[in-house]
Amino acid sequence: MQDKNTPLAMAIAAATGIYSGVLQAEVDDNVAFALEEVVVTAQKRTQSINDVGITMNAFTGEQLRDQGVYTAEDLAVHTPGLSATTNSTTGVPVYTIRGVGFQDYSTSASSTVGLYLDEISIPYTVMSRGALFDVARVEVLKGPQGDLYGRNTTAGQINFVSNRPTEEFEAGFTASYGRFDVVDVEGYVSGSLTDAVQGRLAFKTTQSGEGWQESVSRDDELGEKDLMALRAMLNVDLDDSKSLLLRAHWVNDESDNQAPMVYDGTELHGSPGFGRTGNDLDGNPITPIYSDNDSRAADWNPGLWKPRRDNTLKGIGLNFNWDINDDLSFTAIAGIDSFDRNEWSDWDGMAYLDSNINNITEVDTQSLELRLASNGNLDFTWVAGIYVSNDEVNEDYRYNMQESRFAVFGRADTVYEQETESSAVFGHAEWQLADQWRLTVGARYTEEERTWQGCTIIFDTCFFLDAENRGEVFKDTLEVAKWMGKITLDYELNEDILVYGTLSNGFKSGGFNGAAALTHAQLAPYTEEELVNTELGIKATLLDGRMQLNAAAFWYDYTDKQERERKPTQLGALGGQSNVPESRINGAELELKWLIAEGLNVNLGVAYLDTKVEKWAAIDAENSAPPPAEPVTFDASGLELAQSPEWQYNGSINYEWSVGDNLVMGVATDFSYTSEVTGVSGIRADVTRVEDYWLWGARASLGSVEGDWKTTLWVRNLTDEYYYPAAIGGGNATYVRINGMPRTFGVTLDYSF
Repeated sequence: MQDKNTPLAMAIAAATGIYSGVLQAEVDDNVAFALEEVVVTAQKRTQSINDVGITMNAFTGEQLRDQGVYTAEDLAVHTPGLSATTNSTTGVPVYTIRGVGFQDYSTSASSTVGLYLDEISIPYTVMSRGALFDVARVEVLKGPQGDLYGRNTTAGQINFVSNRPTEEFEAGFTASYGRFDVVDVEGYVSGSLTDAVQGRLAFKTTQSGEGWQESVSRDDELGEKDLMALRAMLNVDLDDSKSLLLRAHWVNDESDNQAPMVYDGTELHGSPGFGRTGNDLDGNPITPIYSDNDSRAADWNPGLWKPRRDNTLKGIGLNFNWDINDDLSFTAIAGIDSFDRNEWSDWDGMAYLDSNINNITEVDTQSLELRLASNGNLDFTWVAGIYVSNDEVNEDYRYNMQESRFAVFGRADTVYEQETESSAVFGHAEWQLADQWRLTVGARYTEEERTWQGCTIIFDTCFFLDAENRGEVFKDTLEVAKWMGKITLDYELNEDILVYGTLSNGFKSGGFNGAAALTHAQLAPYTEEELVNTELGIKATLLDGRMQLNAAAFWYDYTDKQERERKPTQLGALGGQSNVPESRINGAELELKWLIAEGLNVNLGVAYLDTKVEKWAAIDAENSAPPPAEPVTFDASGLELAQSPEWQYNGSINYEWSVGDNLVMGVATDFSYTSEVTGVSGIRADVTRVEDYWLWGARASLGSVEGDWKTTLWVRNLTDEYYYPAAIGGGNATYVRINGMPRTFGVTLDYSF
């Protein structure tokens, strides 16, 4: 008999309980109301999400605001199969879809998940913070999508689509006040400037008067927010067939960074840490302070190396559209972005200078996409184009360890520069073979070159040791030329049910270690990874449009997966990268949207993953002698992949009803569950194991029938669950966890003119 207390059973009970136990709503099958249609542009043209043979999730801007999604990382809580974590303290988010992710905290590491803002690539995940404001829609596409999107990736895509300028005057704002004195305000104004020109200006600011983390060693707080963002858009109708959309954006973030918390590793590891940390600057022995089950507990260095950031992103974009004739259109998309940061982070979770990092970074990116597309004939549509990009990363990665057991070095500065040039040609076609059959084919050919050079400087000397233990600058170039493609066959069982099957492949180019290193072996490039996806799915509109049921099953053949791997050095086992020769991922997903009664919505998502390393002779760095000795390896086959929870559930229940003639009241709850997962590297599952956790939220709202204003009271992490999305080896001496936020609550006012 099935256990009624399993997470899935609890989620289903929660979703159905409101219906059967609270409202007892009785719905006549002939009632004329239905779910709102969601329109997406996943295939570079406007389509209903239910007509696209792609497994994807889409969220409107209103849904994101209601669910408290303020960052790209927040999106994962509401998307089955998506993980967004910070697996280090360097402020670099790591995105994983269906177990496909690269658990690297280096600034210069490209993501396996393609990130796009208004069709312009965000090549490095550190640039994605602060992107979510004045958003029309977010689309999460699962599986390789290489035939239509610019950068080569293996996991899928996340598309952030901003609200466009309008012809009619519009203006509005959203203001929130929450626990820890957090004030979040965003607003916009939009309308016509002339008969042919429309503009839109949007802004966002997040400020807080106190930090949410509390030091375990002194009276001190961390976690204050100080973020400002602006976006301006100008749409120019050049004539009846041509339009030009110009975009400029600016984001400045001077918030505190999060500090990790040391946890006692005795139960898992037999000792409370990697070893004695060392002595403080007064010569006193350093002993970590442990704290479990307290979300706010943490510690950090309070001086110059206090965790904080001073980051600025600025850029411009251009989108030119020309309807050449009734059958052909031309689109040009160009983007230039510049990202500068001066960011401090604390890896050891202590008040001492054991493992403290300062990243001084400059990232410059440019991209151009030109494409032709068919117009009019929906029985045969096609898109073809070219894509080119160039980006440069320059970074000084300063590692301070004055009070660690390696205090003899004091500080190690890794200074490097990386340049990447990429170009591609692509084509995509959709052909209505018959009334019920539709064939989609796509292909992309990509060439990429990535050059890296740098050195770790200790005592004003380059300390990158080559095979003969000579300190020399490391320089290398990676070149790759690959085809990607897909074929999808859709079958419309009837006008409400779509069945589809897809065979696709994708690749992600290789790269280099952008973190602190001592040996050339740590910097040896990891090569490109490849993934072949076989997928079957169904999208069914049921109950006269009141229910949408989507499901998919997939089988991934994963070759040369990029993964972090510790390497032996003169100072013990330190970080590096490698490739896992053979892995596989099997899984399934389900999404249910049900309009039970007018005003009563239930949403439920489920994702299941079964991952396995099938072949990998991994390095046993702890038991290997330093170079030039050959490292000891062990058979790592059978391990699970990192950030691949077996189960993920998420859902929401929303009910709205009229109060008199002019008001609408609503109540809602949302939930998510993530099962136990290996956090950073499959070969260190004991250190990086993350326990399963539930998160619940609730809100109550009152607004006008016209929708021009709404006030919402909200609570997030309703049960004050102690959870930690990431656990890592914290520098030289400790094991640390990066805790999730405790219970927060507040009020939000939405008003539009």
